[in-house]
Amino acid sequence: MADHGLPEAFQVSGDGVADVVTSYMLDQWLNALDSASGVDQVTVVIDACYAGSFISEPGAVSKPGRVIVAATSDQLLAYGRPAGVGVIQRMYFSELFWASLDMNQSVAQAFDEAQKQLQGWMDNQQRPWLDDNGDSVADKRDGGVAARRGLIGPLAFGRPAVDWRTASVSGTLAVAATGASSVRQVLVEVVRPNTIQNGSPGSVAVAQVDQVPMTPTTNDVWAGSYNGFTATGTYRLVAYAWDDNGIPSLPADMTLVVGMDHRVYMPVLSAPAASP
Repeated sequence: MADHGLPEAFQVSGDGVADVVTSYMLDQWLNALDSASGVDQVTVVIDACYAGSFISEPGAVSKPGRVIVAATSDQLLAYGRPAGVGVIQRMYFSELFWASLDMNQSVAQAFDEAQKQLQGWMDNQQRPWLDDNGDSVADKRDGGVAARRGLIGPLAFGRPAVDWRTASVSGTLAVAATGASSVRQVLVEVVRPNTIQNGSPGSVAVAQVDQVPMTPTTNDVWAGSYNGFTATGTYRLVAYAWDDNGIPSLPADMTLVVGMDHRVYMPVLSAPAASP
């Protein structure tokens, strides 16, 4: 289920009473399915604002046998990427989650990956929830049932990878992008200092980011330029790559601090353990 959302309501078309599916309605439909057919093992995926209310609120969908995946909590919005030149407007959670399922990961693995990436660059302004033990609470006790569910995905060969090479306050950006299939597109999104992501209930929550299309050069390196380092503060830069099949990489993020000393913080990699 992917569209606009309100607390305890998923908007199918407009905003009238007949245009929404409430958590109570969905729960009753699933109960009827169970009674009529015996289908009591169901996975529900909701990418909409306040999707977590289908887990936490009275009359919610959570129940033993059901795995409920919510793109965000019951108090927060769910964001989509702004459309740009050659860029499809995608929903951040769904893009990562479904790509992982396509590569034969379990529902739990796909959720964990999407959750980790979103909480990193969104600064916790979108917090995915998972409930699979039926207690209407998304916490560390969940995940066991979701780990045993998934899809027979067609893309077991893997996803592309993107890594940072250069980012400077002069505006020069460079990343390396590789994949089992040819890399078709690379994009860098820049979150400016003190950016507050916003949106209104029932509307499209489009992330407030600047987009930098990258151009292929040599040796799998893509380059671009950004002239927006004009304010003092911390910028978050997130690089994405897509292959010829439209499969996205996991995002590669870094921070760049613009101030008197123009510091750049590149990703930190753990050193391998010393041999005994």
